[in-house]
Amino acid sequence: MPKRKPLQTLEDIADAVDKIFIYTYEMSFQEFMNNDQAIDAVLRNFGVIGEAANRLPCNFKSENGSIEWRQIIGFRNHIIHEYFQIDYEKIWRIKEGKLIELAGATEQIIDKLYLQSGQ
Repeated sequence: MPKRKPLQTLEDIADAVDKIFIYTYEMSFQEFMNNDQAIDAVLRNFGVIGEAANRLPCNFKSENGSIEWRQIIGFRNHIIHEYFQIDYEKIWRIKEGKLIELAGATEQIIDKLYLQSGQ
């Protein structure tokens, strides 16, 4: 399987972020907790974000240090490996706070890479 370029991987992250926002649009935390499909979808997409971040080259992550790559990867590992101990309030807080920051930072890097590639 060919290695994906950072631009493709960042687009995967951006898509997963968008999906989380779509799946929880106008949803309260309580509504989220009562919706198994939304929980599953959000957890899966947080997993995609972390897995994609993990696959980015180390030098790329160093050059784009505005994103907390280690925390993102660690969060993914927690969701995947500690699935019986997931703190859903923490998931919600991250979705409500940090995810918008990630969306903005990711889009800036994507825009920069498109400009560099001449697309």
